[in-house]
Amino acid sequence: MARDNERWDRLRTALNERLGIEVTDDLLAQFPPDGWGDVARSQDLVSVNARIDQVEARMTSIETRMTSIEAKVDQIEAHLTSLGARMGSLENEIRVKFTSMENHIGVLDGRMKLMVTGGIALIGIVLAIQVQTLFVMTGL
Repeated sequence: MARDNERWDRLRTALNERLGIEVTDDLLAQFPPDGWGDVARSQDLVSVNARIDQVEARMTSIETRMTSIEAKVDQIEAHLTSLGARMGSLENEIRVKFTSMENHIGVLDGRMKLMVTGGIALIGIVLAIQVQTLFVMTGL
């Protein structure tokens, strides 16, 4: 309840008359400055403590969940690191295979050019033989 200043002043005046100013000041200094409304009771503290206990329990639960999440994140990081290493290894294997394929293609290209060159030469020989045969048969 809020303090009624007029009543407070009457109380102070009456106490001053009976007890003296010094004793009255000492006595009234023992009261809360704004009345008893801001003073906590034991029952209020029990309620506050119960709420604090609930908050602490929730915090413990959150901490447990966070620890679990951190462990899962650590597992994911380890898995990603492993995948990165495997991908690097696969990349190297693919490079080696492509290099090998390029070399084989180069060899095949060389053989094809040789075959084409040889084929053209063979065609030339066959044509020459046919022309010679034609001259021989016609008597030219």
